Amino acid sequence: LAGCDVPTPPPEMPPPPPGPSNPEAAPYTTAVPSTPDLGFVPLDAPDGHIYFVRDSHLWAIAPDGSNERLLSDMPITDVPVSSADGKQIAWVGGKNLYVMPATGGTARVLYTGDLADYQRLGWSRDQADLGFVTYDLTQVGTEKAWAIPVAGGAPIMLTTIDDGAGDLSGGYERSVQWAPDDHWVLVAGPNNPMTLLRWPVAPGSDSVTRSISGGEPDWAPNSQTILYTETMGGAVLVYDITQAAATPFRNETLFVGNALGSYAQGPAPLWSPASRGTNSDHLIYRSPQTSRRPNVAVRPPVRTTLVSF
Repeated sequence: LAGCDVPTPPPEMPPPPPGPSNPEAAPYTTAVPSTPDLGFVPLDAPDGHIYFVRDSHLWAIAPDGSNERLLSDMPITDVPVSSADGKQIAWVGGKNLYVMPATGGTARVLYTGDLADYQRLGWSRDQADLGFVTYDLTQVGTEKAWAIPVAGGAPIMLTTIDDGAGDLSGGYERSVQWAPDDHWVLVAGPNNPMTLLRWPVAPGSDSVTRSISGGEPDWAPNSQTILYTETMGGAVLVYDITQAAATPFRNETLFVGNALGSYAQGPAPLWSPASRGTNSDHLIYRSPQTSRRPNVAVRPPVRTTLVSF
């Protein structure tokens, strides 16, 4: 148009950045998480051994895959468990409870009886006692937990498990576990609840301290907290002895289940005592992803960072 001023168009504005001011883009943007810092330093430790079962016999191998050897040709029907100092190893073979030097040698029978299936033997931290579970054949569904001196002698009954699973196909792994300071002993049966007792137990006394609903327990290095599962596929919980209460363990996105399935048998949630520093004593547990794919999580109990594999 002749004689008319044409207005200058306004400058082009840049697109708004993602965020609350840009609702169209905000739901579709996710911050990329930084690589988490594990935050612990492994402790120096002497070379160890991995124990395993082959053809119902006990074998050992070095962590680097060398020095594979047969330790004992005695029968073995359950998980071999080494003592805290690594000098002895115990296992169940049918109705016999065996103990042997970890380097090999002659296995001696420490106990003979109706030993329960699917159990993890427990050593006291001073290596003086060994815990195990037997069936009570006089009453269906009843089991008993015992502690026996490794040097020899009569076993002491710790508690009765009134709701044993017998030979059913579902259940927790049976275990008898001493606290790291040897002041407590925890008995876990194939069903709820677990039984927490003061140690040592006076023979014939009713020294049951508490019942804890759950299974697959593991002691924290401080001897004050217990990591365990509430149900087969339920929450991972932390029980505080000083508070006599349990708190569901939660990661930063959702309450997690342990994904143990209908038959637990480990790997249960575990503490890692082989660390030091401000972020020591990590814990590890199985947890299903939202896609239901298997997942293993490792994290410190005091931080929100989750490391998954």
